[in-house]
Amino acid sequence: MYKAGTWAYDWAYDKYISYSISDAVEKGEPTDNHTTSEERSLPREGDPNSSVDLLNPDGSVKQRRYYDKDGNAYEDIDYNHDNGDGSHTFPHRHKWKNGKRQKTEE
Repeated sequence: MYKAGTWAYDWAYDKYISYSISDAVEKGEPTDNHTTSEERSLPREGDPNSSVDLLNPDGSVKQRRYYDKDGNAYEDIDYNHDNGDGSHTFPHRHKWKNGKRQKTEE
């Protein structure tokens, strides 16, 4: 058994994800188990191996979040948001690690 946070655990975890939802994540497409939300933000936990879109008031997608095999946030794709200085490019991605959203992967 590998401990969380070790390279072996991270490798095995990524391999599992690659078999379950990797195509959808890589392509930025919804998973087979997909929903939408008009709430202010998306929850950190959801249905295992699923995705959910956060919608703008006009119905366009603001953010898509993917959940791993345990239902924890795995990766976000941000399609638009206000960061105050206009420095982001869209879309851009954020991985989640140990329950925390990481900096953008532009």
